[in-house]
Amino acid sequence: MAQLIDLGIPPRTIRRWVAAGIWVRHGRTVLSLPGVGHGLKVRSLIVAQRLGPASCLTGASALAVRDQTAVAPWDALPEAVQPWVIHPHQANVSARVLRRWPEGGRMVLGVRVAEPTTVMLDLLRFLPELDARNLAYRASGTYAWAGFMRGLAGTAEKHRHAPGVGQLRAIADLVSTGARSEAELLVHDLLNRAEITGWKPNYPVRIKGQRYYLDIAFPAARLALEIDGRAYHDDSKFTADRKRHNKLEVAGWKVLHLTWDRLVHEPEEVVREIREALAVAGRAS
Repeated sequence: MAQLIDLGIPPRTIRRWVAAGIWVRHGRTVLSLPGVGHGLKVRSLIVAQRLGPASCLTGASALAVRDQTAVAPWDALPEAVQPWVIHPHQANVSARVLRRWPEGGRMVLGVRVAEPTTVMLDLLRFLPELDARNLAYRASGTYAWAGFMRGLAGTAEKHRHAPGVGQLRAIADLVSTGARSEAELLVHDLLNRAEITGWKPNYPVRIKGQRYYLDIAFPAARLALEIDGRAYHDDSKFTADRKRHNKLEVAGWKVLHLTWDRLVHEPEEVVREIREALAVAGRAS
C-alpha cells in the first residue's frame, strides 16, 4: 500500500479499488492482485511486508521466494518443519535453512513468525563466524538487545546440547570483553599485552545532560580512545563525530583517534602514543 501511495495514488482511491475488488487487502498495509495465488512464496512475502522493512526470510520461506523449492535442501526437510519469517532488528543477513520443528512463535497466513530472541540465537549459532561476531557487536550496542547479549553465556549453557552452541559460547565470551567491533577488540589486546591498566570499555560520560559512550576510557586521566572503523564515514557521520569530539574536549577529555590501519601496521607506535598521553595527563593532574 505504501508503494502505491509513493507513486502518487491517494489512499481514498486505493480504498475504492479494494472495495471494487481490484486489489485484495491483507491486514492493514499489504495489497495483492486478486488473481495471484496464495502459495508459500506469496504468503511469505506478504508476512514479511507486514512485519516491516527489517524483516528477514529464513527456512522454507527463504527458499520459496527465491524459487528454489524444487531443489535440495528443500526436499530434505521433514513435512513437520514449518516455514519461518524472522524479524531481527536491523540484521541484513543471508538466508539459511534450519531443520526446526514447530515451536513457539505465532502463525500469520500459514507462515510461522519467530520470536526475535529465537532469531538472534539462530543467527549467532549458524552465521559464518565473522558475520555472527559483527551482529553481536551491533546488538550489544543497542538498548533493545544489550540485556539479552549480557546474558548470552547463561543462554549458551541452557542450550549446551543444541547444534552450534560452540560458536554461541565463543560469541558470549566476545560480548563479555565489552568490545563493540573487531578494532576495539584489537585495542583491548594491545593494552593488555602492553600491561596498560586503568581503562574501561564503552565508558558512559554525561555532558550537559547528554550521554556519550567512549570506546575506551581512562577515567582517572580523562583520556578517551576513539576507534575509527574501516568503513568510510560520510559527511554527516564525519560532522557528528567532530561535534562529539569538540564537546568531549571542552568537558576536559583528551581524545586520541585510532584507525584500523594503524592498529594493524603500527601497534607499537599506537601504544607509545597512549603511554605519552597518560604521562601528560598524570603531570597535568
